[in-house]
Amino acid sequence: MPAPRGPPSTSTTGAHEVHGPIRAKWESLGWETGALGYLVRDEYAVTGVRESEFQKGFLTLNTTTNVVSVRTK
Repeated sequence: MPAPRGPPSTSTTGAHEVHGPIRAKWESLGWETGALGYLVRDEYAVTGVRESEFQKGFLTLNTTTNVVSVRTK
């Protein structure tokens, strides 16, 4: 089993928290070297969803269905 991975950061983006299904989806997309790039803010709540913003898009978790969707900028 691989060691836990801390949040990757740059001097521009800083380090930000990401959890659970959103983190798993980001991993499946290639982490910071994937299509979304680095996190730019901590995971946050919006009515009915949890969301994380990345350099090139967003991952949104529907908290009812537990499905994570990808939206690019």
